[in-house]
Amino acid sequence: LINKKTKILNFNKQIIFYKKNKIIFSGTKFIKKIPLQNSIKNKIKFISKKMPGLNSFFGIDFIIFKKKYYFLEINPRITTSYKNIKKNIKIKTAKKILNTL
Repeated sequence: LINKKTKILNFNKQIIFYKKNKIIFSGTKFIKKIPLQNSIKNKIKFISKKMPGLNSFFGIDFIIFKKKYYFLEINPRITTSYKNIKKNIKIKTAKKILNTL
């Protein structure tokens, strides 16, 4: 949130694979455009308004399956996608986060 207004900075794909019956997380990848993007953005803005305790930087995990999206969890903290934001978006992310505190 920036000045109490939700600003969606980016979308990331989690890189996950299976090895010997274990799920392995291998990082994230910056994605410019995703299926259902406008609908997902609207739902994220709706969620952030309904949860007044959310402030500053947070991540929302969701999956897209068979042309539908499903929200999984909200991470009210800096997430692994932060490094992708620093590389791909031309704003001073850390400064904006500190200004929300």
